[in-house]
Amino acid sequence: MQKNKFLSAPLVGYPACKLNDSTARENLTNADIQIDTLLKYYNRLKPDILFPFMDLAVEVESLGLETNIKENDPPEVIEHPIRQKEDLAGLAKPDITREGRFNIYLETIHKLRTESEAAISGYVTSPFTMAGLLTGAERIAARTITRPDFIRSLIEFSMEISLEYARLQEKAGADCIVLLDPTASLLSPDLFRGFVTPYIDNIAAQLNIPVVLHVCGDTTPLIDEFINTKMAGLSLDYGVNLNEIMPRIPENILVMGNVDPVRTIFGGNPKSIFNKTSQLISALKEYDNFIPATGCDVPPKTEFENIHAFQRAVNQANRKYKNIKV
Repeated sequence: MQKNKFLSAPLVGYPACKLNDSTARENLTNADIQIDTLLKYYNRLKPDILFPFMDLAVEVESLGLETNIKENDPPEVIEHPIRQKEDLAGLAKPDITREGRFNIYLETIHKLRTESEAAISGYVTSPFTMAGLLTGAERIAARTITRPDFIRSLIEFSMEISLEYARLQEKAGADCIVLLDPTASLLSPDLFRGFVTPYIDNIAAQLNIPVVLHVCGDTTPLIDEFINTKMAGLSLDYGVNLNEIMPRIPENILVMGNVDPVRTIFGGNPKSIFNKTSQLISALKEYDNFIPATGCDVPPKTEFENIHAFQRAVNQANRKYKNIKV
């Protein structure tokens, strides 16, 4: 990645459905449609980093959990059935190359790699969040204290799936992996260190591509824990004040963020989005490890002109501050 250029990395999948009149469900269940959607988005705006559709259901769905793949929204996991360690015996680890919807994403990553010049990032549900989907997010947070051995067994089970899926995405052509860990936002720094760090570090150590951690919400209290992991990058949500925390981030850790995807990108207009994105880049322009991005996944009903405004702001910043014509 070029340090002399601001790389554009909005977390965009679902809003691009407008470009080929497809539905979210069609993209989540058909690789050809998702590839077409994302290439239309890429060819129109030319982001520097391209992501598949964000999907936290794909791994646990393959384990037999009930999910709802909605027509025009991200999928949701409906049941969280694991209550004790013995329940894990009823879950057979999936053959990721043959079962579930894994191959939709592996095919998408491979095709995006061959048909675009963008860096391609894969998504993998992090072990802690996957364990939370198995047993329930609120339940897992409490049981890190009351039943830590049970929770560790869930996380270890989940880590094997996360690692295998990440390896296959790397093989398919992913340039990096984003570990999605929204449930980790419920943890204290001490609990994060005990129930997240060892498992994501193990995944990072076994891959040959960079791993980026994404945790939703205001994770300011966890920043010191984040930077003590083996993560090559952090994807930080809009609740984090990047002006305050960037001086604490080592130069070798990339920081992606953090325009508000809801109030700014979805709820704003092209002028306000352009201005807010420009202001963020201007404030952080001295940091070579800063990558302009949205704080989280952009909502499905976002007008495409709003995403274009974000891209125009990054392009203008490259011309203004980097003397790069884009």
